Amino acid sequence: MSIKLLEPQKIKKVEVITHYFKDDENCYGEYTSIEIIVDGELAVEFGSCYDDKGSERAETYLECMEQCGFKGRVVKTEVADYEY
Repeated sequence: MSIKLLEPQKIKKVEVITHYFKDDENCYGEYTSIEIIVDGELAVEFGSCYDDKGSERAETYLECMEQCGFKGRVVKTEVADYEY
């Protein structure tokens, strides 16, 4: 765990990257995983919509960061890059 997570008010940028199957170019289907990257470092990764309910867990993670003082920028990206 990055030391920055202990001081969320110092975090500048959080990226939420949702991964989809490679053949789902429009990212409309089921996601395979979600990564949360804090100031360029992977902080946590959640699993698929079936196995891990990753989107709910990612939203809760972000809400907790905000309650602890995070006021930086959140960038959400969807990528179709997962191969079977």
